[in-house]
Amino acid sequence: MKKHKLYFVYLITVLLVFNLILASPIKNSVVNASNHDSRILDSSFTIIDEAFVGSSYLNEVIDYLITSGLNKFYIKNGNYTLNDTLILSTPDIVILGESNTNTIVRQLNPAAMGIRILANRISIQNIYLDNQIGKEAVAAYDADNVTIQNCTIYGSTSNSAIAFYGKNVPDENEAVRNNNLNQNNTIIDNIIYSNLVYDSKDGIFFSKQKNGVISNNIIDGSRIAFYLSNDSEITNNVVMNSESNGIRYAVPAYNNTIENNTIENTKASGIVVVRNDAGLTDNTYRASNLILRNNYISKTRYFGIEISNLKDSQIVNNTITESDFYGIYLLFADNLIVQKNTIKETNLCTINGALWSWNTADNSSIFLDYMVTNSFFSENTIENEADCPFGIKIQSGGTNVNNQVMNNIISGYYSYGISANEQMPENTLLSGNSIYLKDRRMPQNILTTVSGSSVHISWNPENDVKGYEVAVNGTIKDTNMSTYYEDFNLEVNTTYIYKVRIKGGNWSDEIMVVILPEPTTMPKPDDPEQPGEDITPSPVLPSTTITPTPTVAVISPQPTQPVATVTPTPTVAVISPQPTQPVATVTPTPTVAVISLQPTQPVATVTPTPTVAVISLQPTQPVATVTPTPTVAVISLQPTQPVATVTPTPTVAVISLQPTQPVATVTPTPTKGITAPTLSSHLPTVPLQTDNSTHVPKRKNSSKKYPEFLTGEATIIPTAIPTATPISLPTITSVTTPAIAPIEPSPLPKEQKTQESDKQLSGSILNDKDVLLGVGLILLILFSALIVYFRKKFK
Repeated sequence: MKKHKLYFVYLITVLLVFNLILASPIKNSVVNASNHDSRILDSSFTIIDEAFVGSSYLNEVIDYLITSGLNKFYIKNGNYTLNDTLILSTPDIVILGESNTNTIVRQLNPAAMGIRILANRISIQNIYLDNQIGKEAVAAYDADNVTIQNCTIYGSTSNSAIAFYGKNVPDENEAVRNNNLNQNNTIIDNIIYSNLVYDSKDGIFFSKQKNGVISNNIIDGSRIAFYLSNDSEITNNVVMNSESNGIRYAVPAYNNTIENNTIENTKASGIVVVRNDAGLTDNTYRASNLILRNNYISKTRYFGIEISNLKDSQIVNNTITESDFYGIYLLFADNLIVQKNTIKETNLCTINGALWSWNTADNSSIFLDYMVTNSFFSENTIENEADCPFGIKIQSGGTNVNNQVMNNIISGYYSYGISANEQMPENTLLSGNSIYLKDRRMPQNILTTVSGSSVHISWNPENDVKGYEVAVNGTIKDTNMSTYYEDFNLEVNTTYIYKVRIKGGNWSDEIMVVILPEPTTMPKPDDPEQPGEDITPSPVLPSTTITPTPTVAVISPQPTQPVATVTPTPTVAVISPQPTQPVATVTPTPTVAVISLQPTQPVATVTPTPTVAVISLQPTQPVATVTPTPTVAVISLQPTQPVATVTPTPTVAVISLQPTQPVATVTPTPTKGITAPTLSSHLPTVPLQTDNSTHVPKRKNSSKKYPEFLTGEATIIPTAIPTATPISLPTITSVTTPAIAPIEPSPLPKEQKTQESDKQLSGSILNDKDVLLGVGLILLILFSALIVYFRKKFK
């Protein structure tokens, strides 16, 4: 009995311990919810939620807790309201929200700020602060070591979203010189919406600060104002859609850095350095040691970077694109290094329309206006596809002196690459700059004259050009400032293509020139007739006019087999002479014809080209050969069985020859003939009959690739040839297309099957806590039943 009771005690103890494990809370649940794992909430934090606040306003609750001696507050997600400014006048206060999207604090009083900081070491982190109908969302006065971090802030349309006003001092310039400034204040990792009208300007106002940091913020709708500060930095921020500047840096100020910021779409200059109060700071004052580095500035409606009253500073590795007036503008500056910047697309006010009244005649990528001295401009890359007056311009007048412009690359549509006075008093040093200018204009009224083997091209002069260039078959010739070009000793039958442009401008249309040979007439032989051979044309044959084109005809005699080869073109040539009616129809075009005749057959060959024709004649049988267009026709004649073979591409030429039928020999003019050596010394020579007409070649239009050549008449000479029997063309064997096998659908990839299985199982899998809790309950019921059973059994 005692043994069983011990078992009961043991089982009950196990069940209690098991249920205690299941009921234990998840450790650090509050810290995980805050999305800041590095933060550990200790017992010094007071947790505030909607239930804790109830119907009260959050500013009233926190005021009460601060007066009660508490200074650290963790606000859980929820919606909270303010009916007045939350004033933090006690040091070391921390307000930490659960998230910057769902810990929402909204101001309801239009006359109130969101949070006003009047003490040191205040931290506002991770909240969503909506102060659109109030004044400043966060404002700090004469406070050190204040942090505004990882918040989402909506500012009003008439006040800064975040403002650090600094110390209240009688002489601000003196305070900057003596470092009488607030210190170590930071604005980091925030998202700020501050849609200010132009007169309000400053989304973030940061003034009279030392060792301050504005970093990794996104600000939409207004600018960062960085005033009267020393040893501070503005880095890695994104500023967009500002109604004024992107970053405004007001001097006096010393030893500051503006680096790695992105500024887009501003109504004024992207970054401006300017006197805070021109009445207190005259134009001889120079702030010093500012570094402007690696900033990206785009789409500014005024200048990219605007500098005044600055010395001993660097403007390096910045990218500036799409500025309305200047890329970099300088005024009242000394000993600056402006180096390795990329500046593209300035003077866009001529395209976008100007928002500001400014003289556009001097628009430049880099412009030195007045009293800029001893500065160094080097290795900048300056480009423009829009028209712009100047790449770099140093204003004349004797105040911009002793500056150096070296090793810059300037390209694009600038009227002038660099405008500077190298003489006294400016004494500008120019060295190693590369300038590649473009000009949209083309030379006008281009005239081309061909005389013999030379060409003369001329055009109208243009104002403000650097010279002209002519391209001859792709090779560029520099004419300097001459408005004509001559080309001599051109080769016959060679195409020359010319183009003209202003240096850096667009090329003119192509001018095509072909030098033609002078026409000549083949000489008549002294002895046109030989015994036993009559080459007088038959009186019944009509004359045929042939229009020859550039071609080459070569006649090669063979020893035993007469063959005539004809190369025609996409036309149809049919020669079908009957026993009493000789006919010859010829359509010659640019081609090559080869005719081979046998020793027992005399042949007359016509080459209708302005080049070379070689004629070989065989004895006893005259044959007519025709050279038409780029198709190939082959005629083969045998001693006892004449055969005509025709190879049509892409049309068909058919020549049908009958026995005892005279055939016409065509003799075109004007052309040049050379009599080839014959196989026998007694073979007759057939002269080419020509008329005396000569036609000057003309081009119908400039786009035609080939010029037109001479035309002439040909005399047709009849003769008898054997009967020609056509040979049938070979049969074309069809090709059977192989059948395409159907494509079987591929199985799903293994990963996709796994994903489908996971989807089916996901609904049935419980989390570990639910399983353990269920098992515990089942065990508790079972062991309770066992206890009842054993108690009844052992009574």
